[in-house]
Amino acid sequence: MLRRLIKELVVPEAVYKEVVIDGKGKPGAEDVERAAWVRRDQVRQRDKVDDLSRRFGPGESEAIALASEMGAILLIDEHVCGVRK
Repeated sequence: MLRRLIKELVVPEAVYKEVVIDGKGKPGAEDVERAAWVRRDQVRQRDKVDDLSRRFGPGESEAIALASEMGAILLIDEHVCGVRK
């Protein structure tokens, strides 16, 4: 479904590691690894990641920093952010 909405999904290295490497054998891991429309990118503002890591995990910290660098829209699991329904 996501593929129908966006042309390219950019994920930071930490998210790729969490999903594909650490998540090997879990649902979606192989799909992300093979998807040509999913691109990995490096975060350049490591100090921002360090600051964010006080509140979030590595994947979330890198995703927030990378989205900020790119001026992109960020999709994130709301439970991770502490928002409860």
